[in-house]
Amino acid sequence: MGNFLIDFLDNLTGKTQILQLQTQLQNKQLALNDALQGITALTSELNKAKEQRDEANRQIQAHQKTIDQQNIQVTEDKLTIDTLKATLVASSDPPIPEPEFLDQSKPPYTPVMQYTETNGRINVAEIKDARDIFTLSLFQKQKSITTNWPNLPKIQRLMQIWEWTIDPNIKYSADYGDNWQPGMLTWYRKAGDCECKTIFFVEACWAAGIPADEVFLATGPTAFGYHVFPVVLLSSNDIAEVGSAMAGKSTGWYIFEATLNFLPNAPYALKNSRYWIDAGLSNWKFAGIVKPKFYDAFNAQTQVAAGACREIENSLEKVQAINDFWKKM
Repeated sequence: MGNFLIDFLDNLTGKTQILQLQTQLQNKQLALNDALQGITALTSELNKAKEQRDEANRQIQAHQKTIDQQNIQVTEDKLTIDTLKATLVASSDPPIPEPEFLDQSKPPYTPVMQYTETNGRINVAEIKDARDIFTLSLFQKQKSITTNWPNLPKIQRLMQIWEWTIDPNIKYSADYGDNWQPGMLTWYRKAGDCECKTIFFVEACWAAGIPADEVFLATGPTAFGYHVFPVVLLSSNDIAEVGSAMAGKSTGWYIFEATLNFLPNAPYALKNSRYWIDAGLSNWKFAGIVKPKFYDAFNAQTQVAAGACREIENSLEKVQAINDFWKKM
């Protein structure tokens, strides 16, 4: 009886332990199921977060594209504003007293422009005020801005403008008769004769901020025939900027010959040169004849020494003679 009771109690104890283990396993299974449901929920939330992130990235990219487009527009607007500023500056030159060397009561050489009548006949119109031939075009203003001309030393501006004016940028092309044209037309044609290329040079100087009393279109006889050419007043500081190519030169007026097919190292002094001025000076602000007391400074004289001035009838031969002369200097 005692042994049976002991076995029964042992058996009962084992079943109880098994039941306890089963209960523990069930609890763990429930806990595991809860954990899996939590992981599933977290995975779902993570996927939603990824979708939200992807959508946010798409919106950021769209906004960035809009910003880039707006930046482009801002850049274009800034260029427009800069151009308008340059226009205002150029159209409102600071007050400059009338040059003491210029008699504006006497008009210089009168420009003429050719035009075609409705019947096809070519006629000419005189520009009564020589200043009216000079115009400041948009492309010249933009060139001045993009090259930062206003902030460069004067001689650097002049040398860059000179290079911009000569062949091959603008080729020499003879007129059929007298026909002066504004710089804009010369630029689009990429061609012009001495007066057209000189007008272009003077207009570019205007855009670059060269004062109106320091740059002119000059007209007169030369060793190569009657001619139009740019002259610019250079100071000792301007000359020093050039270096050895102008060693020993002094303040005065210098020729920037516009019909050349090469860029010289330096301009040519007007005084005692083979260029004379007898038909006056003009630019966008001033126009007149050199006063007699200043003839020496401008090499201006109505009676050129015998044999010093000759007329080369063929324009291309004249320009070749000019180029040959400059290459020897």
